[in-house]
Amino acid sequence: MQAVDNNIASREPVDEQSLLSSQIHAKRVDTSLLGGLRAFASIDILFEHYLMLIIDGKIDLQGGSCVQLFFLLSGFVLGVAYGKRKFETWNDCNKFAREFYAKRAARLLPIYYVALLLCWPGYKESFENNRMDFVLQWFLLTSWSGGVPTNLPLWQISTMIFLYLCFPYILPAVQRVRARFSLYTLCYFLQMVLFYSILIGLQGTSIAPRAYFLARGTMISRLPVFIMGILVGLERILPHKNQNCSSFLLFPVASWSSHYTDVLCLTVFVLMFVGFMFSSWTLLRFITSFSFTPRFLLEPGLAYIQGLMIYSVTTENSNSSLFGKIARLPPVVYLGTISLSTYAFQWAVLIFCGRFFFSDSEGTVRFPRWFVLVGPVLVILVAHVSNELVEKRLTNWVLKKIWNPKSSLPSQGTAETNASVEIPPDVSPAQ
Repeated sequence: MQAVDNNIASREPVDEQSLLSSQIHAKRVDTSLLGGLRAFASIDILFEHYLMLIIDGKIDLQGGSCVQLFFLLSGFVLGVAYGKRKFETWNDCNKFAREFYAKRAARLLPIYYVALLLCWPGYKESFENNRMDFVLQWFLLTSWSGGVPTNLPLWQISTMIFLYLCFPYILPAVQRVRARFSLYTLCYFLQMVLFYSILIGLQGTSIAPRAYFLARGTMISRLPVFIMGILVGLERILPHKNQNCSSFLLFPVASWSSHYTDVLCLTVFVLMFVGFMFSSWTLLRFITSFSFTPRFLLEPGLAYIQGLMIYSVTTENSNSSLFGKIARLPPVVYLGTISLSTYAFQWAVLIFCGRFFFSDSEGTVRFPRWFVLVGPVLVILVAHVSNELVEKRLTNWVLKKIWNPKSSLPSQGTAETNASVEIPPDVSPAQ
């Protein structure tokens, strides 16, 4: 946003103001199935990391596409949670930003630093490999350099912090966009251009080995994906004043039945499976005579359909879909609840077990293949403990110390865990 005058909304037509008016009836958004998406994404990333390390990188489950799904989900949840909040002056943005940052810090920083501290057996090796990366990780800046933190998956939280910094100032502008689907499509192609520009442009340079991490982790290339998620969230809660407007202004899945939820989910899973087949050590690898890396294609390429999938699984009739029935199974619901801890602590379990149980006298770590199954079980157990002690108790303690009870933002309640969320103006459940 540029330096604005005292009334942002005054520059908009009357019918646009009505979209942000408190007279809009609250729309009920069912977010219960999002836990199923989180459960699938976190488990896919977990097994990919363990398979690639223990079986020498011969199996690739396309976990990068699932990390991108988390960016979309975060944008969607925040769009639903805060999309009807009104911003009339620049001070409104600043006030919201201060409250929002405190809330996000209480949510992410405790689990980030606990997960990083538990990787202490790997500090020495990490420091020797790259001292700058080792220092930057303590300030959540590894994504800026394309570096690799001691706890590798934490790069995603580093990127997310930047996206959260931008959110309070992006939201007011995105709220006023009527052609959301057009902007959604534009952001999709923009993130692809940025991803491949970084990936290809750095080849042959001294930082070429970091090109992929910069392409997928740099905030510039992930910001359009985050905005795509926000747009999907706004489309779910902000009705269009002109119901006769062109369908190009509306998301095309608005009136789809539950069958299309299954179609979208199945399409994503099939594309990821095809990528797995072409990039992994499988029979197909022996049959084909060429070397193909679908990860570089699918990671940015799947964002478009993943956003539509998120929209579809939050429609009224998605509960009757096959995916809806699977996502409501108690184990799946719980895996979605602990997905953040599962993601954050998987590397800590690897480092700790490798250092104390599977290293030889020379310090070389060799994991037995059965650890591919045992390791994820240990991660889920650690994630359960983290969910109870860190995500609940420690986060609540931080909130009590830094949070103002009179704030217009709630201190409890999340769109991620509630079965359904009522979104009247200024009542905003946070991720």
